[in-house]
Amino acid sequence: MVNSVDVNLIRKLCDKLGLSTRVSEDGERVLCILEADENFRHDVVMVLSPFDSGKRFDISGYGGVKVPKEKLAEALMRINKHHNDSICPKTCIDKDMDIVAQYSIWVEHDVSEEFLIEDFIQPVISTTWGFFRDNFSDYVK
Repeated sequence: MVNSVDVNLIRKLCDKLGLSTRVSEDGERVLCILEADENFRHDVVMVLSPFDSGKRFDISGYGGVKVPKEKLAEALMRINKHHNDSICPKTCIDKDMDIVAQYSIWVEHDVSEEFLIEDFIQPVISTTWGFFRDNFSDYVK
């Protein structure tokens, strides 16, 4: 059982899922690239990060989708529809007009590694890929 997460634990859990990872240059995050395929023609960069002394575990996804100003309203409508239809991941358009998907959990009490893998990492990564594929394939070339 674990009651906090760190970069080493995150890598270990990703290894169990067969995900290829590397640690960010600052040593504070784990990066995982979901490679482009015929359904979504851009890599999705997943960033797995511990915060608040390991008590918060965030996963963010960046699909390389930059929203042109003339498509901002349409993109926001797609994001709003996703939020209406789905719990995870939460999505937004950042200040650089990139679409970001993100989800967090608190690890304040003992949880198993299996819980972190099966009920957090795997479903968040899967639903993040699905979000970009299902909503923004037409935004990437």
